[in-house]
Amino acid sequence: MKQSLPLAALCAFASLSNADITLKGAMTAGARLTVDGSITTGTNLTMGNDGIVWRSITACQTVSLGDRTLYTAVHATTLNKGSNVSGPALDPVSVCVAPDFNVGPFTPGTVGASVTNQGRLVLPAAARGDVSVQNQSTLILEPGLHEFKSLNVGPNCQIVFKPGSNLKVKGDFIASNTLRLTGDGAPYAALEVGGKLSVGTDAYFPMALIVGGSAAFTDRAYIRNLQAASLSLGNDCYVAGQSDIVLPTTKVFDDNFNTETSGWGYLSNQKTLTNWNIVAGTIDVDGYDDGFYGLDPAQGRMVDMTGSDASGTPGSISTKTIFPAGSYQIQFKLAGSLRSEVPYTYEVQVGFGNFTQAIGLTWNTPATLRTYNITLTKPSALTFKSLTTMGSYPANAASLWLDDVAVYKIVY
Repeated sequence: MKQSLPLAALCAFASLSNADITLKGAMTAGARLTVDGSITTGTNLTMGNDGIVWRSITACQTVSLGDRTLYTAVHATTLNKGSNVSGPALDPVSVCVAPDFNVGPFTPGTVGASVTNQGRLVLPAAARGDVSVQNQSTLILEPGLHEFKSLNVGPNCQIVFKPGSNLKVKGDFIASNTLRLTGDGAPYAALEVGGKLSVGTDAYFPMALIVGGSAAFTDRAYIRNLQAASLSLGNDCYVAGQSDIVLPTTKVFDDNFNTETSGWGYLSNQKTLTNWNIVAGTIDVDGYDDGFYGLDPAQGRMVDMTGSDASGTPGSISTKTIFPAGSYQIQFKLAGSLRSEVPYTYEVQVGFGNFTQAIGLTWNTPATLRTYNITLTKPSALTFKSLTTMGSYPANAASLWLDDVAVYKIVY
């Protein structure tokens, strides 16, 4: 059926459905892109192999999908499909108006700020000039509106958003590899960039993002709620989903660790969990009956991803189950260290096939359920790995708590 519905109207409908990506221009993406929402572009959309879009794709011009792509609907002028693509026929759009949105106004200051290598800087909300964050450094944004003239970030850095903090960058936001935007306020913060946004590999952007210019992320980026002039994504990128998406699934793995031996002390590499191999470092298994850290009795047992031996070697665990290729939904809970004597942010990385995602939480973050939809292109185990290494005990003997891990096979 031909549509004469303007794309702007489609965008308005998509916004009611919590659309994840809205672009004035084109979008290109590499292999294994997963989008748990919808995509709306003003021109063309090109996706690599093995992608998934769980809501609709809407484009003013041509949509090109690589081999083995899964989608639910395409509204465009033309649809080009590779081999073994799953989804309904094209729903053509005859009249199309590209989406539009405004950025700014911006009122940055003139005096900049800089975080030196391996440094840490806390900034109160203010208007500033050019801001730079050098290698392996942390920038902490206090509550309120922060306005920068430009922002340049080196590799392996973290920007922590306190609750109530938002960031506006009038010019370009340029970042190297492994940038994490974290903190208790990050999922609720807004980041607005007037110029272009260019980010290296392994980026984590869990907040609403508006970019006046082009946005580009290389491999293994995590983003959500993005509006931009255009978008380029590398391989293995993930666009966060919405809680109201319900997929037909069958549970194939479930572990709440409640059957494990509980007690103070670590489990070494010579001692495995029932459903997991300890492949590196050490872990603890603790529960509310141990009397530590005020654990919620309803949680039962949980796994501390770094053991309590003095070496402080971060732990890494992998399921004994190897999951065959296919589409899956994984769920798990992560909590902060819950140790007030080490009030730091710790990170754990989840891995499943080509999908990897690092998650950083402050020490007092309660257990929160997280859900990801992932396509495996080859048989793989599910892994969790602590990424944070502290200098000395007890800080080096803490990490995030892991619990209630489940894997569901998505049934089409």
